[in-house]
Formats: sequence, structure tokens, C-alpha cells
Amino acid sequence: MKSKKKLLKNWKIYAILDSSLFSSAGEILTAFDKLLESHVDVIQLRFDDHRLPSLFGLVKKMAEKAHRRNVPLVMNDRVEIVLAAGLKGVHLGKCDIPPRVARYILGPRGLVGVTTRGIKDVSRLNRREIDYFSVGPVFKTPIKSHLKPIPLDQLGKLSREASLPFVAIGGINDKNAGQLVENGVRTVAFIRYGVKGKNIRGRIEKLRRILEGNDKH
Repeated sequence: MKSKKKLLKNWKIYAILDSSLFSSAGEILTAFDKLLESHVDVIQLRFDDHRLPSLFGLVKKMAEKAHRRNVPLVMNDRVEIVLAAGLKGVHLGKCDIPPRVARYILGPRGLVGVTTRGIKDVSRLNRREIDYFSVGPVFKTPIKSHLKPIPLDQLGKLSREASLPFVAIGGINDKNAGQLVENGVRTVAFIRYGVKGKNIRGRIEKLRRILEGNDKH
């Protein structure tokens, strides 16, 4: 596995696998396999649905598959599963454990990411505790329908001034990703776009071409 600095620098496609979008562990595994086949750069496991039987067993199976593909996995919130299953890191929301605690538990090699809503939140981040942050929603999304999208010019400011790598999230697809690229965004995350619908691999490849400047979107 690459060093953290090189890993984060090369991220383009940050996939989020949300258990609430599926009705069984089998469906989750199928979607996970499609993401691996689509050559995403990192996968976040968002398993807030505690009805899943044998959560640890499912995550462990995913970790073994991802390791063979050299794709890092991060877990939403559950730092104890990160440790037990040998994942790369954890992603924390505002109501989760503090980043300093996650850093203490995972040590210097583990990835610690946090969710933010914009420049005000970012200004409070501690580089010694955090490796990257997500910011969003950047477009309207039914998953966060109560939140207003962050203005694109604010993303441009972040791309110029942020001292940490960041991931844009919220309603992103191949129709609007070009607007993010124009405002300096290097990495995007999706939840529905890359796990629901047909031709998953083709859609993810199109998104990557846009981010790499090889598609006229």
C-alpha cells in the first residue's frame, strides 16, 4: 500500500457503500464487487444499519477482497471495526468520537477523515489529527435534502487555501462534475451514482475521465 501522502494525492473516485440502499448482505457484496471492478480509489463502508447480521464477518470479507485489489477501505464511525478487520482508516461525522481519539487509537499510519460543511468547519481542523475532510453537499441530494448546497466559489476557495486534501460530496454525477473540476476539486465522492442503476463501471469511468480532464463533459 502506498504512503498516506501519495494515497491521498492520487484519489479521484471516493465511493461510499451505504447499507441503507440494499436489502441484504448479498446485495451489498455484489455492489462492493462492482466497485472494485470499476477501479475506484477508495471505498467508505457506511453501515449505520445495525440490522445487518454478522457485520464484522461481512466487513472482514470485504477487507480481504480489497486488499487483493490494493484498494483502501475506510469505515464510517466504527473505529473498533477498523482495527479488528484491518481497514485503512475511519471517517467521522460531527456526532462521532473526536478525531484526536481516533488518531490515538489508529496511530500515525491510519487514515482519519471528517465531515465538514464548509470553510468555517475546515478552519478548525487539526492537521495532526486529520488526514482529509469531506465537504458537502455540493449539489442537491435526497440523502441530505435538509441542507443547502455549498456555493461553488467556496469550493474554489477551499481548493486554493485548504492545507488538507478534501473530497466533494453530494449529488455528484457525470453531468455536473465538470463544474467541480472548474473550481479546483480533485476528488469526488458518490453514494447512489456508482452503486445503483446499469453500467456502473462505465459511469464511474466517465466520471474519472472528467476529473482527469479527458472528457468534454
